[in-house]
Amino acid sequence: MAKAPIPGYCKTRLIPYLEADVCADLQEALLLDLINLKKELEPEIDVWIAYTPEASEGYFKTLCNQCFPQIGENLGERMKNGIRKLIAKDYASVLVIGTDTPLNKMDIKYAVKRVKKHSVVIGPALDGGYYLIGVTHHIPSLFEHIKWSTDSVFKETVNRIKCNNLIVDVLPKKRDIDDWEDLLFYQEKKTNPHLDRWKTNHLSR
Repeated sequence: MAKAPIPGYCKTRLIPYLEADVCADLQEALLLDLINLKKELEPEIDVWIAYTPEASEGYFKTLCNQCFPQIGENLGERMKNGIRKLIAKDYASVLVIGTDTPLNKMDIKYAVKRVKKHSVVIGPALDGGYYLIGVTHHIPSLFEHIKWSTDSVFKETVNRIKCNNLIVDVLPKKRDIDDWEDLLFYQEKKTNPHLDRWKTNHLSR
């Protein structure tokens, strides 16, 4: 799940601290790091990009030939519709991840391994949301009537999973990059190449 790196459209919670174009550069760095993982994951794992806005198709096509626009009024609808689309292609499982959390190849491979043994796998984020969710079949109710963009998203989703009598495997908690405190947390940590380069250019002055 990816937003196009358009100034003023992405990473807006950082704009009080950084210029809009610098925030867009951060979004692109996070996105390109995930695209780099594509080469390491395929052909074992197919990588698709569900992008927004719809007008950014040309940009995303240059990064990945397997992409489609996000459809839905909120995050839940967009994830639900994306999963439906990919499950219909007969994949054994689908993982949904965003670009906000720096992940590596082993994080994703571990999640794939776990979802094969459970109905649902989910990675909680420090802010109360989640950075990854994986399913073996389409379960629309996991994405309906959730208070998105709140600190209860993970808890509500796990409750919804259990109400469906499904087994959930919870992955290690990780921290998104959404606000200034998150950036400071990652400032001195080695992450991924594009993000590390962005930090050197914009946080080391």
